[in-house]
Amino acid sequence: MSQLRSLLTNRVDPRNPQQFGRLLLLLWSLTVFGTLVGFLIQAALGARVWSEIPGSLLPVLLGASIGYGLMWVGSVYYAKRHRHTDEGKSAE
Repeated sequence: MSQLRSLLTNRVDPRNPQQFGRLLLLLWSLTVFGTLVGFLIQAALGARVWSEIPGSLLPVLLGASIGYGLMWVGSVYYAKRHRHTDEGKSAE
């Protein structure tokens, strides 16, 4: 709970893959669960068939996972690349 509170109250350092990964996990879960709730509300109102919800949610899961996964991989790559250049500058 304290990690969530610090995530919501403090700035996230994009060069820190752990902090940025937690932020992306929060955004991913909000995206997926928000979409699921929206689909459930539509089904309850009769605008969507209940049996179509898992099939409709699959592209959302896939797209969100790929999108947020690529952002996290980019953050890891950025952190490793800048860590090496920072170490080289400090050694001189």
